[in-house]
Amino acid sequence: MDAAPDWASFRPLDQVFHLALAGVTGSPRALDELAVVLSKLAKLYFPYPLDYLRESNREHQAIVDAIAARDVLAALQAVEQHVATAKDAFSWIREAAARPPLDTNESP
Repeated sequence: MDAAPDWASFRPLDQVFHLALAGVTGSPRALDELAVVLSKLAKLYFPYPLDYLRESNREHQAIVDAIAARDVLAALQAVEQHVATAKDAFSWIREAAARPPLDTNESP
């Protein structure tokens, strides 16, 4: 993913990474659930700046490094950090949902 020149190249690799990570759990349910979540999130994605994507990939690397070191606590902490970052990235959804809908029937 670090070699991806733009969001369009990064996005499919990101999805493969997350599905591969879920596959490592050995839980078919985890893999199925993540696939559902990723398909829903895909509708919300917009092109993120490369700086954001690189930071996201550093979080991915922290997860991989913790798994390689067989450090369960570090892996969980890295996953929690990655999820928190994603929640922040999608915070605009909660904000938009909290606003009253626009009345398109009113004249300006």
